[in-house]
Amino acid sequence: MDASSATKLDAKRISRAVLLVIGRQPALLGVLIAVGLNWATLAPSLRRDQYEGADAATVRHFLANEYRVEVLRAVGLTFALSVVVGLMLGVVVDVSVRLRNRWLHKDSKLGHGSIAQSAIGICAVYLLVWIDDVVLRPALYQDAFIDSGGVLGRIQPFLTDHVNRVGLWTSALCLMLVWLFWPIIQGSSRKLNWRAAAAATGVITIGAIVAQGSWRRSSFNRSLSRVGNRVNVLIIAADSLRPDRITPSVAPNLTALKNQGVDFSHAYTPLARTFPAWVSLLTGNYPHHHGIRNMFPRWEARTKDFHAIPSSFAQAGYSTGVVSDFAGDIFRRIDLGFQKLDTPTLNMRELLLERILQKDSALLPWLRGPLSRWAVPAIREMHVASDAQTLTRDALTTMDESGSRPFFLAVFYSTTHFPYAAPAPFYKKFTNPRYSGRFRYAKADTLNEDAALSADDVAQVRGLFDGSVAAVDAAVGDLIEGVNSRGLRNRTIIVITADHGESLYEYGRGQGHGDHLQGDESLHVPLIVLNPGSPPARVNTNVSLIDLAPTLCELTKTACRRAMDGHSLAAATLGGEISPHPVFAETGLWFTESLPEVPLDQRIPYPDLVHLTEIDRSHTDEIVIRHEWEDITTAAKHRMVRDGDFKLVYMPTRLGPKFTLINTATDPGEVSDVAPKFPAVVERLKFDLMQWMLADTSMDSRDGILVPRAPDRTVGNVK
Repeated sequence: MDASSATKLDAKRISRAVLLVIGRQPALLGVLIAVGLNWATLAPSLRRDQYEGADAATVRHFLANEYRVEVLRAVGLTFALSVVVGLMLGVVVDVSVRLRNRWLHKDSKLGHGSIAQSAIGICAVYLLVWIDDVVLRPALYQDAFIDSGGVLGRIQPFLTDHVNRVGLWTSALCLMLVWLFWPIIQGSSRKLNWRAAAAATGVITIGAIVAQGSWRRSSFNRSLSRVGNRVNVLIIAADSLRPDRITPSVAPNLTALKNQGVDFSHAYTPLARTFPAWVSLLTGNYPHHHGIRNMFPRWEARTKDFHAIPSSFAQAGYSTGVVSDFAGDIFRRIDLGFQKLDTPTLNMRELLLERILQKDSALLPWLRGPLSRWAVPAIREMHVASDAQTLTRDALTTMDESGSRPFFLAVFYSTTHFPYAAPAPFYKKFTNPRYSGRFRYAKADTLNEDAALSADDVAQVRGLFDGSVAAVDAAVGDLIEGVNSRGLRNRTIIVITADHGESLYEYGRGQGHGDHLQGDESLHVPLIVLNPGSPPARVNTNVSLIDLAPTLCELTKTACRRAMDGHSLAAATLGGEISPHPVFAETGLWFTESLPEVPLDQRIPYPDLVHLTEIDRSHTDEIVIRHEWEDITTAAKHRMVRDGDFKLVYMPTRLGPKFTLINTATDPGEVSDVAPKFPAVVERLKFDLMQWMLADTSMDSRDGILVPRAPDRTVGNVK
């Protein structure tokens, strides 16, 4: 025998030995299958990336050089999770087959020729769980399938259109029973071991439950009414929720709450971005007083005492907490006095991990349920995987944990935030079943492409938004039922609100919030207060989110620690009247240099978000605005004052300030400037607006335009 023949013989022997080991160890086979699928799906997706809908080679280059170790760790974690999944599948198949064989009095080992049998079993379970998740959470897979086109692009619509989850699992159970009882069907069985049969059925059933993520942490459901004479406070907020969507057809539970409480129908956010809006809501102050002016404040701006009302309630003996998913990651970046934070974390490391996990479509089906969220907290940061029902369960658990203390609890739902990725069946509740465009399951990133949207695209996006509202509404219904079942409804002040609204292509404008002050869509927010014993009412006076903090302090008789910009609305919740006051607002950061709604002649331009921000290596790798751009971006903000039906908007430009006056009563679209018709109104509101703007100690006025107060940095430095 020559050397080459001997080598071939050795290779065959090694292959047979490997196959023999795999055949006797299905867990190892499960690992090989899971890791192989993980590599097949993750590797191609890592070679392409996008940043806000545009190809971002510079971002990939930055990550590859500056965060190489973190990227490798994140990829390593996906493979480690795949190993765990493979082991679980292999063990389930192994134990099931062994029990079945014992029941049939066959060889209990998964023998020499059973590699194919094991592989089929493992792949069948994997496929079952994957199909179930694609049908339940289709937005998670839109990038991997719909956006890829071709055969892959047709698979997902087929599954979501034709597969029913109940039918899927019923069919799977029937097939499992056929497999289990096949010897009886053939009439070839002899004495049967029914205990082993029951055990095999139990193993497969438990595996299916774990696979679906159906196991949930239960709440204690004990009475929390022992709070003395103090009432609880429950703030229920949904990101981007518009008041006009609180209707019986879209949000029946929220509509019922609106009809039972005091509805402040003309409530407005001071800044239509989540971080500044929440700080304003909880401090009772405008952004230029509390200092959080954008979504990426620096460490120095976040680490002072904000005198937020949760800290006042905590000092008064309340148990304070906030529960949220991805939009609530802001609460871990700032101390607002919450004793318990059940929210995700946002920094560069977590963002990297979340993005890589989101690309791993083979692993995603197994990343659901409380066990996965506990093991991999970054899952809660996924914009396309928010789960309002899970948030409700977490909120009720937090309630229960307060014990005999009264609670101050904020529950912040993110499903209504872009990309409006509601789970089944909500995502298709208000959409056209014949729609076949790129927004079938969620609003994909198109920051620089919104002008190309068709009428069908716009209708689809609005339907997705309404479906997200419906998903949150169902979860809020369960939350209120949980409050009622605990005997807390008559001892709890319930607030329904939002951080801001959302523009959805009305009057030729785009989608989003915070870029401009045109129209009411992104500035108008719901504000409904249900105060135990107070009669329902509708208040049409203009109010602001900053009015909520002093209102809650007065209603609960809690001593808050400092003066606030907001005015208490307590009188209106008790059947009285409130005095009208001007309401102010400002814009946030512009994320891109191309803004059709705010052309260059109506603003002071500055670079896009990639060049505006940096990674703060000294403080947990958070994304923050560059110090050199803070003053310019603040000076460039548009600002407005609203008094009665009139709204005056200030827009700084390189050539000086521009002012537009809108009569909101006669022009709901806010498309016509009526300043020439009402010069006296313009002068009056301009005085009020300038007084408010100059309350910002970082700004000064020069020829009617705001400029940074520091003498060496002026607006003229912008290039």
